[in-house]
Amino acid sequence: MQKVIIAQIAIQQGKENDFLKLAVEMVKTSNTETGCITYQLHKDLFSEGNYLFYEEYIDSKAVDAHNNSAHFHQFIKDITPLIIKEPIINIY
Repeated sequence: MQKVIIAQIAIQQGKENDFLKLAVEMVKTSNTETGCITYQLHKDLFSEGNYLFYEEYIDSKAVDAHNNSAHFHQFIKDITPLIIKEPIINIY
């Protein structure tokens, strides 16, 4: 069954460029994963520093592969100092 993940991320003021460099690479790499239908980054137009990742996968196995990938773990490590609160993650 297809899986959709929506992850909301809030970035510290002045750290958005650092985040975007990392996020653009994450999007590029994730979109090449087997089982990834789409992996997109969106910026909140009405609230500074707020971003949303929209992810679609063919099934939960593809989600697990993404979540266990080296690039995912490195991305989380790299952005953790840049975020101002716990991300909100919804899985459908």
